[in-house]
Amino acid sequence: MEIKEKIVEIIAPLLEEHNLFVVDISMKGSKMMPRVIVLLDSDEGIQIDQCAIVSRKLGAELEAQELIATKYTLEVSSPGVDFPLVFFRQYARQLNRTLLVKYKDGESITGQLTAVENQSITIIEDKKRKKTEAIIPVEIPFDSIKESYVQISFK
Repeated sequence: MEIKEKIVEIIAPLLEEHNLFVVDISMKGSKMMPRVIVLLDSDEGIQIDQCAIVSRKLGAELEAQELIATKYTLEVSSPGVDFPLVFFRQYARQLNRTLLVKYKDGESITGQLTAVENQSITIIEDKKRKKTEAIIPVEIPFDSIKESYVQISFK
């Protein structure tokens, strides 16, 4: 069993108990000092204490089962704004925020997320990028999205 699958197996009870889901698991660093990075989220947002609980349980099990032969670093956190939205369920918490949506065909759109339903999202395109004054909602099927990023405004 691959280490990522084993990690999911170890933390599955905690994920269910705290209504969390795995966004990504990656191994970075070197073979001599790997970094295990586990990104978690929930439909309500994730709290730091939830990450700490999962980290303690996972760390103890990784040690007990000797899954990583060398010294390693374990990081359990939320994806953060620089990580793309991966699952459809992540969009609901981003309503009324500005997103950069990249389509699978290479095109992109930036605008305010106004609806999340029926496996699609609706964006009102940023008027600054458009030459017209008309505000036309753009419905985007989730399966046509390559990746989306929340755009942070520092105004």
